[in-house]
Amino acid sequence: MLKFLLYALVLTFVVAFVALWMLLGDVTGAALSLAVLSLGVTLAVAIIGFLCSNVPSWIRSLRGISYNEYVDSLEARGQVSREDYTAIRALVAEDHTTSSLVYLVDIGEGRVLCLSGQQYFDYEPFNEVEALQNHRLFPTTQFSLRRRNSNGELVDLIPGSNVFEPIACNPISDLEVLSEIGLSLKDGVIFDRTPFESIQYALQRDS
Repeated sequence: MLKFLLYALVLTFVVAFVALWMLLGDVTGAALSLAVLSLGVTLAVAIIGFLCSNVPSWIRSLRGISYNEYVDSLEARGQVSREDYTAIRALVAEDHTTSSLVYLVDIGEGRVLCLSGQQYFDYEPFNEVEALQNHRLFPTTQFSLRRRNSNGELVDLIPGSNVFEPIACNPISDLEVLSEIGLSLKDGVIFDRTPFESIQYALQRDS
């Protein structure tokens, strides 16, 4: 299928170039026109893709529905499931490779939950966006996650009330350090073969 699409794309460019050449009567002009046309099409496709991927948030904004209300409605319709956890301890570090914040939470029975994303900066004591000093909101001894039933995507974190201080680790600038111990920073993934202590050592050791 991919090979067929590649051939079709090449053929389209050739046909377009010949058409422009015949229309303009100039090889150089046809080449420049094709380049400009290609850039325009690429830009249009990128814009359309962006708009399509953000349609749900636009619709919610127009209807005056918050993100939490939206997830609540998904849960009410059985499209989202809630998972309850108990946290024993946690690590926190900035991932400089993705400009995200990472929590690695010990949830007992040898399991470690990874929470990774820019949205988790909102749970830290200092919110740079608002330039305000805030209270820590996570990690908490009890918390819940909500995931889509269709693909397991994590869509919501619901902290509890009993907040504790995580162990601060060095910023992550090389993912190879974690891959060496079989760890990948994917939001919502639970690891059950990598001890918490091994993760802590990998994140705290000198670069």
